[in-house]
Amino acid sequence: NVVTPGAQVGGEPIRAYFLSKKYGVKKSKVFGGVLADRIIHGCASLFFIIASLLFILKYIPVSEELKTIFQAILFFIIFFLALLLFFKFGKLKFNLKKFLKRIGLFKVIEEKKIKHLNEGLGNFTKTFKETLFNKKTFFFGILLSLVLWLLNYLVSYYYTFN
Repeated sequence: NVVTPGAQVGGEPIRAYFLSKKYGVKKSKVFGGVLADRIIHGCASLFFIIASLLFILKYIPVSEELKTIFQAILFFIIFFLALLLFFKFGKLKFNLKKFLKRIGLFKVIEEKKIKHLNEGLGNFTKTFKETLFNKKTFFFGILLSLVLWLLNYLVSYYYTFN
């Protein structure tokens, strides 16, 4: 993901394309896995953001206004995470035909293309859910992401102080 346009951001479709070409798997399946991987990395980043906010609130003397802002950010992060758990992402269903009918594009797009889009969307969501909602995969993904971020920090630390 470092060599694609916008390193760490926006390189997922290109990464999915090349991985699907290399391993002979459908692009939609690979893209689901790549996107789930990006979400796992986001969860690890969120952990560091929360830990940093708690550290600042506890140990660093800051003004009351800044403390209030940090507490508000922390509250909104926790509130958002609680909402995600409440709605349980895994049980959402998406029907492409109904969606296209609702927005008026059903008559414009051929039935054959809708079937192809539905198949790709099904492959994507299946792989995405398998990767993201498998407890073992999610745990090891978070663990490896945390190790990656810690090693990245250590490289910066030793480069700066040596």
